[in-house]
Amino acid sequence: MDLSVLIPTFRRPDAINACLSHLAQNPPDAHIEYIVGLDGDATITPDPDIPDPISKHTRLLRPGRVGLLKLRQEMMVHARGKIVLWLNDDAYPNPDLVQTHLAAHAASSDPRVIAGRAIWNKVQSPNLFDRVVQETDLVFFTQSTTRSECTYRNCFGLNMSFPRELAIRSGGVADVSEHYGYEDIELAWRMIHSGATCIYEPDAIVTHDHRYTPKDVHRREYLLGRAAYAFALANPEFATELFRVDLREQSILESFEIA
Repeated sequence: MDLSVLIPTFRRPDAINACLSHLAQNPPDAHIEYIVGLDGDATITPDPDIPDPISKHTRLLRPGRVGLLKLRQEMMVHARGKIVLWLNDDAYPNPDLVQTHLAAHAASSDPRVIAGRAIWNKVQSPNLFDRVVQETDLVFFTQSTTRSECTYRNCFGLNMSFPRELAIRSGGVADVSEHYGYEDIELAWRMIHSGATCIYEPDAIVTHDHRYTPKDVHRREYLLGRAAYAFALANPEFATELFRVDLREQSILESFEIA
């Protein structure tokens, strides 16, 4: 098996159905498998509609209500591909995404982490906040159209690929409590420290279909703060490099407290 495409989903049937429909537009290949991780029971996260072109190569995993990190761990256990491609359910791949990731790995005999490009699904009649989200670095870095070597900070779970054995050898998906954020760049950090090079591939494109409200962004920042502390405990070296402070120190924690 050349490639395992792993897609976690929770309570977003329209998104996962759209994602799979876009994946079905990639050239059919018997050496590619698709694993959809379903978080929660069928009343919360129903089985997706699997398009015919990929139906024979798609597997569904439903481990219960376990959260994103445990779901990623479960999918990694079941993946059989030499290369693993992570996608989000609301990241809709271009028709050549899969082959572009494979070509990027084949271009070098050395291990690589490939960071793909994400473009926003444009909002019809955007308000000012839509423009702030989609035209600034508020949520995601502005991504260029130039291929280049990059850092782990560019590796987002909505569109990144890496050698499965390297990920396993590096410790796999972090074993922390359920949190939103950082599990992608933290794994990339460990793989790079294990000898991989990180490459930004602008031709590996997904369209990110996620409209953020101010409330969504505030909630996201709150959850990222919780995850930051969890990863500071799980991988202090990574967190200190990322945040430029040691979040385990009491003086640092107190500086973030709300009066």
